[in-house]
Order: sequence, then C-alpha cells, then structure tokens
Amino acid sequence: MLSHCLTTIPLEERHTAANIAECIQDVTAKFDIPPEKIKAVVHDNSANVAAAAKFLNEQHGWASVWCAGHTLNLVEQSSLKIHQAISKCVAAVRCIVEHFKKSELACTKLKEKQQQMGTETRGQKMSKVWDHFKLKSKENTVMCVHCKIELAYHNSTSSMLQHLNRKHPIPLYYSETGGPSPETSKTTSQLRMDRYVRTATSCSTEQAAEFSDSILNMIVTDMRPLSMVEDDGFKAMISTFNPKYELPSRTFFMKKMEKKYECIKGKLKKALQETDSIALTTDIWTSVATEAYLGVTCHYLGEDWEMLSHCLTTMPLEERHTAANIAEWIQDVTAKFDIPPEKIKAVVHDNGANVVAAAKILHERHGWTSVRCAGHTLNLVVQSSLKIHQAISKCVAAVRCLVEHFKKSELACTKLKEKQQQMGTETNMLVQDACTRWNSTYHMLFRLLEQRWPVTATLSDPAVTQRGKHYLDLKPEQWNLIEELSQVLEPFEASTVFLSGQQYVTLSALPQLVHKLKKNIERPDLESAPVRSFQAHATEQITARWQGLMEFTPESPNITLLAAALDPRFRKLKFLPADQVFKVQSTVQTMALAVAAKKQARQPTPSENGASSTAHDSPEAHAKRVTSFLDILGSDSSTSDEEDDQQQLNQTVQRESELKHWSPWQGIRAMHKRVRDVRGIQPCYRNDVGVIMSELDASGLIRRCPGIKKIERRKYFSRGPNYTWHIDGNDKLKFFGIWVHLGIDGFSRKIIWLKAGTSNRKQSFIARYFYDAVQEHGGCPRIVRADRGTENLIVGQMQVAFHFRQASDQGRDSFRVGKSVHNQRAEFFNSMLKKTWIKKWQVTFE
Repeated sequence: MLSHCLTTIPLEERHTAANIAECIQDVTAKFDIPPEKIKAVVHDNSANVAAAAKFLNEQHGWASVWCAGHTLNLVEQSSLKIHQAISKCVAAVRCIVEHFKKSELACTKLKEKQQQMGTETRGQKMSKVWDHFKLKSKENTVMCVHCKIELAYHNSTSSMLQHLNRKHPIPLYYSETGGPSPETSKTTSQLRMDRYVRTATSCSTEQAAEFSDSILNMIVTDMRPLSMVEDDGFKAMISTFNPKYELPSRTFFMKKMEKKYECIKGKLKKALQETDSIALTTDIWTSVATEAYLGVTCHYLGEDWEMLSHCLTTMPLEERHTAANIAEWIQDVTAKFDIPPEKIKAVVHDNGANVVAAAKILHERHGWTSVRCAGHTLNLVVQSSLKIHQAISKCVAAVRCLVEHFKKSELACTKLKEKQQQMGTETNMLVQDACTRWNSTYHMLFRLLEQRWPVTATLSDPAVTQRGKHYLDLKPEQWNLIEELSQVLEPFEASTVFLSGQQYVTLSALPQLVHKLKKNIERPDLESAPVRSFQAHATEQITARWQGLMEFTPESPNITLLAAALDPRFRKLKFLPADQVFKVQSTVQTMALAVAAKKQARQPTPSENGASSTAHDSPEAHAKRVTSFLDILGSDSSTSDEEDDQQQLNQTVQRESELKHWSPWQGIRAMHKRVRDVRGIQPCYRNDVGVIMSELDASGLIRRCPGIKKIERRKYFSRGPNYTWHIDGNDKLKFFGIWVHLGIDGFSRKIIWLKAGTSNRKQSFIARYFYDAVQEHGGCPRIVRADRGTENLIVGQMQVAFHFRQASDQGRDSFRVGKSVHNQRAEFFNSMLKKTWIKKWQVTFE
C-alpha cells in the first residue's frame, strides 16, 4: 500500500462545502487524475467537509467514507460528558497532569519515586531499548541484560543505544525476545556483515579526515543531532558528493565531538587564565519536557578591550533547587574550568528567592558581588503594576481574549488580512502576550492599537463573527486606556531593549536609567485613574526594588556607582548628591592607586632617584592631574607597565607643552583633531579636550570666544504672499479613518487648503489638492516646502514643471524638502489644530 501527500494548501476563503469541493477537484486536476479513477474520499465528521464529500459523490460518484478514528474520538468525548461525576474526575486528572507539567521539582520527584518503586517511566513505554536494559536499585544506573554492564542513566536512552550498537549486533535491538531466533540467525548474520564490512576505496586518509571534520563542524555549528549521519538521505547526499568516501558511524562522530569539546575547553581555560576579572551570569530554565537546566556564562574583556562571553555549561538539575545546591553547582562549574574564586567579581542572576540566596552564599564565601538582572526586574515591575487596578486587568484580559479569537479562527485571520489591505495598513499579525516574555503585554497592546480599525471591521462583519461573539470588540473607554497604557509602557520597552544588549556596557548606565525612567513614566498628560494608579505603583516598585542603588559607603562600595563613575557618559554622577559624588570619586581614586601599586609590584624595582620628589612637586603634579584623562585614553596597558615614574612625568609634561604651544588661535575642534589624528589617541572625546583646555588655557578660550557670539533663535522669513507654501499631513484622527492634509502660506499664514479624506499618503490625493489650489489662485508659489514623504513626489514634479515653463533657472529650487520639524508654518498650524479642535473631535468620535 502506497500513499503520497498531494498538497498542503493554505485556505484564504470561507470553508464552505462548495469551496472545499472545488479545492479537492483542483488538486486532482493538478496531478492529472481522472475523476473516474477516484473511488472514495475519506474525511472527518465536520459538517462542511461531509457536505463537500456529498457534493463530490453526486458529481463524480466518489464514495464518502467517514474517518473511523475521528468518529470513535467523538463518541468518546461525548460519552465523557454524559455524567457530572465523570466530567469532574477528568477535570481533576487534567489539573494533576498540568501540575506535573509545570513543576520541574514535582517531575523530578516523580521520576525518583518511579525508580524506587520499580514502575515504568516514560522512556520505558516509548523505547524498545528497555527490552535489553533494567533499572538498578542504585539511583541513575541501568544494567544490560546481555553482558551485565552497568551504565549511567540520566533520563535519556542515548548511552544505552550506543552500547547496543557498539557491543551487540544491531538486529538484536529490534528483537522482541532479547535475542535472535534460530530461524532468523542466518539472516541476522548476513545483515550484520552487510552493515559493518567495509569495501576498499581509493579515498585517501587526508581527504577522509577533511570530510569528517567538515561534517562534524556542520553538526556542531548548526546544532544538529548526531543521528543524522545514519539517515538515508544524508548518506545519499554524501555519496553524491564523493562516492569514494565512506561515511563513518555515529559512534565515530561522538568520540570526535568529545575530543573537539576538550580541545575548545582547553583553549577557553587558557583564555580565562590570562584575564584578571570575570563576571558570571546564571539562570535556571525549564525545557518543553519539564526538565530543569542551569546555564552559566562567563564574561570578560579580551586583549583589544572587546567584550567576550562563553557559555560554560548547561547542566540538567535532578536535585532540589535549594540555595545551597545552586551555590555548589556554580562553584563546581568554575572549578571545572580552573577559574580561581578571586578572579570572579560578580554574579548576575534573576530575582528568584533561591537564586538570590545562592548569590548571597557565594558573596559570603568568596566576596562575589550579587547583581540582579535589571531587565528581569523591570519585567516584574510591569507585571505587578498591570494588576494594581481592576480596569487595567479587565482591559488586558479582554485584549487577550480578542487576540486568542484571531489566533484560533483561520476565517477571522483571513478576513483581517483583507481588511488590512483594503484600509492600507500594515499586514501585521496580532501578538499574544506570555508571562515569560519580557514586555510581551506592551507588544500585544501596541499591535492591537496599530490594527484597531481592521480588527473592528472584521469583528463587525456578521459573515465572520457569530452573533454571540460581538462582545469581543472593545469599548471606546478601553481603546483609550490601551492608548495611554502603550504610551506609559513605551519607556519600559526602550529600557529593556537597551539593557538586553551584549556588545556594550549596561551596568554603568543603570543609575541614570532608573533616575530617568521614574521621570518618564510620571507623564502629566495622562489623566485617567487606572493609568495614574499604574504610574504610582510602578514608581513605588522601582524605588523598592532598587532601594540601595543610590547608596554608597567606602566600607562596602556599590559596584554599580563605581561603574557609572568610570563611564565617561556619567562620570559627573548628576543623579547623586554632592557628598555621595565625593565619596564615589574618592573611592575610585583609591582603587586606581591600588591597581597601579599592584602593577608596579609585578615589575622590577625602578631606581629611586627622583621617585619621591614627584609626589610633592606641584607643577608636575598639576600637569599629571590635568592630563590624566588623556593619559588614560592614550596609554596602552602593556606599555605603561614598562615605563617608570620619570618617563611618565616627561611624557605628561611634553603633552601639556603640545597643548599649550600648538597655536594661540586654535580652538577645541582643531585641538581635538590633532590629539585624535596626529597623536593617535583613541578614544578621544571633544568634551574632554575642552575641559582640559579650559584649565590649561582659559584666557585663550576667552580670547577666541569673547562673548559676542550669542545663541539666538532663528527667525522665519518670507518675501511676501504666495512666495512659500508649506504642505503637510495630520494623522491625529487616522484611528477613526480620517486623514487630514493642509497647505498654508508662509507669509500671511492663510490656509490654502485643509482637506479631510480617506488617506493623506497617496500621491494622487496630494497632487489633486495642489492642482486645485493653483487653479483657484491663478498661479503657483515661488517655493513649496514639504517633508521627505513619498506622497509629495508628484507635487514636486508639478511645481518644478510649472517653473521650468516660465523660468528654467527657478525650477531647480522651487521645491524644497527637509525634516518635518523644520516645516515651521505647517507644524505650528498642526499643533494649534491639535490643541483646539482635534481633541474635541476625538472625544466626539469615541
């Protein structure tokens, strides 16, 4: 019996019986199957599919056969609901199973009890390998029934399969009785010889090794299973590439992968030995199979100050996730890679109580600083604040229900795409939020707000939405609440995206980010009571969860504030009071001296002549203090270790002399360019050069900028009426299907046109507005000012064409484009329109 899948086609129309029958006939015609050859159609018990099968029976005589399995399933489901006691019992069983699916601790404990009681586990029921192995009373151990060898067992049958392939004949694995029968022993021997006797080939050893390495690299890079080397399709592909190459077995690649792992592990150990400071990140996560894993990643700076990170382990957790166990596991990982405890400076983790307690244990043992993940903390703040007001909870629940309706109904999803195309909106699908995904609620609300009108039009279509489903559409006050929630959640989204970066430093920006975030969420223009409650609770949560972020004592320095003080962007610590700033900067200086002394102790002792006088010599000390920042930017760590104090002082005085005598009339820009390009100091910031020059040559800066230059606001100028027309669109009412476009005279501020239509993004609409205005005024303006939107292209072509007909030299400059914020007259009118009439229209329409 042969079977082939002819097609799997997406259905974009309604699933009526006529449409289904038409689709089936199209498929048969596509494969040139005459209708008389088809004898029967097997289908499920759906009313529309059964009607389509009846239609095909009447038209072609195809017998309609209902799927027996589907029919039995319907009988079973219907019978289970016939009695209330059965329904309650089945619901209780579902609840128990869901508990074990969600709790990795309960799942692990269940496996322990299964082993203790000798009952079958899930693997025993699904794999025939258990016909040849037995679980021992000893935990995590199995015994082969043929050779009595004991193997380790960690909820996987991979090691047992390898043992059977390696030590016992392959057909033995497929036998049901534990050994080959006498009738099939000859066949078994023949199969074994055909499988394992290799024929002589002319492929050289070097070529074979190169092929094997390439296949292994593909498996490792693409994270493919080792079993793919035993797949028939893969073997055929390799044979096509090189028929003389004999593909090794899965065991060969497993051993080769173990060697590759040890090689890479050795290189990583060497790299970690050469670095001085390492940070760890750790996380406990659960797989789809409800198995818990611990991931540990190390982070450090490379030779070129490049941020590097490597995953040290992803280990399965079979014991309870207590704080002591987690701390022990992390220490075992660091010991496995020969990382001394003193090299590890901090451990980044989530806010789980057991992980926080484990980090506290590690801090007491080794002094590792505990740093909570800022992104996870922000997610907790948002999730907690969304539950503070009943109106927000109901609104979010209604949105989830609406999105779930579109996710489950292919008819509604198809109709939504049609509405999106008709209304000219983006064809984006709705987003379903999940508690484990950061800011997923914001993405769900933002996407629904973007697709408001297509969604509303789809729900209002009686052919798509049943009569009892009209409650899915949200109320006007809920739409207003979603809009305000999207605005107040936007700073959290931006902060989370920034904190999730891996190629730049984020710890130093955390104090400033928290300081600004509290200001940004306290928006005075959001007046609804639920959003006010959200803002207040979010501010309280941020303050509570980062309670000690702004506190600093020299005895127990705050690592976050130290990082901010070392970051040039936040070195002034404006978010701290003056006394705290002094403490932080003093601690940084003390730590810098300690690091310098430590490096100096590693070097041979330099000569002492002149070494003690430099510390109290005021001119040299002043020069060193002033140009210290340039020294930090320009000096190389390896070179500075080889220089003594006298050489550093000479270099500092020389650099100060260059800054002073470069030219009395060269400003900050020229000096910045010289320091950066001529001296080759990287990185070098213009603001830092300005600060240093203000100390070294304050009088020169005053002479070069005597105060006559004042920053004045630019004034708008137009030569007369109809000299400049400003055109722009207004999208404030687009959620109601109203798109506004205007043209205004720059000199008199006369409204040339103010149109409301179904779109202000179509070139033909804007061109019609402009053409009608030119006809009405009997001519075109000298200049038309617009933004860079593509809807203005035809207007620009018309304006240039009008002027080329009159004076060709004026045509090239008759249409000007630029940023929207610089289109002054149009932007000012839009702002005034928003403050006066648009607000009233929004309230009226809602």
